Amino acid sequence: MKELGDGLFSIMVDESRDCSVKEQMAIVVRYVNNNGEIIERFLALVHVKETSSRCLKMAIDFVFSKMELSLSRLRGQGYDGASNMRGEFNGLKALILKENPSAWYVHCFAHQLQLYVDLLAKGQINSDKLNMKEWLKGLRKGKSLQRSKYFECNKFDSDCERGLASISRSGWDDFLQEMEAFCRANEIDVPNMDKIVPRRIRMKNDGQSITNYHYYRVEIFYQVVDLISQEMRNRFSESSTDLLECMACHDPRNHFSNFNVDKLVHLATLYPEDFSSMELNLLTKQLQSFVSDVRRDTRFSDVEDLGTLSKKMVETMKDKIFQLVYRLIKLVLLLPVATASVERVFSAMKFVKSELRNRMGDDWLNDSLTVYSENEVFATIPNERILSRFQKMDTRRSQLSRIA
Repeated sequence: MKELGDGLFSIMVDESRDCSVKEQMAIVVRYVNNNGEIIERFLALVHVKETSSRCLKMAIDFVFSKMELSLSRLRGQGYDGASNMRGEFNGLKALILKENPSAWYVHCFAHQLQLYVDLLAKGQINSDKLNMKEWLKGLRKGKSLQRSKYFECNKFDSDCERGLASISRSGWDDFLQEMEAFCRANEIDVPNMDKIVPRRIRMKNDGQSITNYHYYRVEIFYQVVDLISQEMRNRFSESSTDLLECMACHDPRNHFSNFNVDKLVHLATLYPEDFSSMELNLLTKQLQSFVSDVRRDTRFSDVEDLGTLSKKMVETMKDKIFQLVYRLIKLVLLLPVATASVERVFSAMKFVKSELRNRMGDDWLNDSLTVYSENEVFATIPNERILSRFQKMDTRRSQLSRIA
């Protein structure tokens, strides 16, 4: 924790049972070091009696106190989608936000997108809307072609909603042509779009007769698009979408083509503890100067991501010139967009505490996991230093032999 010091950080938390059926909570800390690099370190594995939000919060407070970390320095929290984690009123995120409003909660973006895609891929649409025999068999198969267009719109910014709105307005004709071509290629009968829909499959429409064209367009195609739009809104909250849209403005690709000063200033307002009103006024001018400078600097021409941009700013000393801009970039990098690091801890736990070592104590398990998970750090520690520390821990009958 010496590398972190008094810097800002975020945490990723998850819980799981070990082979002894004991609930274990893993905590991973994420921060930006002095070289502008994103660092994720395993912090602790804590046994919790229950997985209620209050019990998890008490365990986090205990670890913070032990590691001398301050909750006021927390700027992000990443969990899974369980109710005890993301509950709006009594969830773990709510308890932390009450003490620190700047600790933005992020449900793993990669997990959200995966859940969203899986739900749509399963075709969770009422079965009575997809029972048109052979033609709709082709519709089911060919629908993946149109879905690919939907997923191309599924970017983490406002382009998604505009893309879906565009498909809803003008995508039907192209979709219909694709389906007709697909059906002809697979020798599937294409229904007459001007024909009246039989009563047995007609949807409720105030007793009015409707054509196949209306049925497929309004009651199937539009409802699928609405389902996608609604599921996107459910999976990505307004606050998460707002953060993502602002984060995207820092994208350095194509000579910072997405750079937007107003949105970046708005992002800074979400961190009142880090930007005063005077600094917000200075930030606007500093952002304008920054983007003009890096667009002219050839050293930034090959930068493709925000992590590389952060390191490049430190290398070129621009973090000292544009201090407010660099501070904003660090805050963006702290947001935990994925919780893979926590999942890896539980994968390692299965090796460290196995069926043959199922009576391992909690402290021993935590210490063993720390060494296992952060082996790169411990590999830099000389063996003589480890022997010396172990020798001084207690009175020994003899001196430990030195390693050749």
